[in-house]
Amino acid sequence: MQVSFTRRIDTVVAALRNWEQSLRFSQGPIRILVALLDRNSRIVEETSGVN
Repeated sequence: MQVSFTRRIDTVVAALRNWEQSLRFSQGPIRILVALLDRNSRIVEETSGVN
């Protein structure tokens, strides 16, 4: 699941794992993306048209 999700948001699995484990958390756009995903976990699919 992580691999397919990271492909959809155009990032690498290692970055996602670091965010999940609070080892490293990027500033700016990534913080906004994570906040949006927290509110609506399907926002990537809804926005990109992927089902």
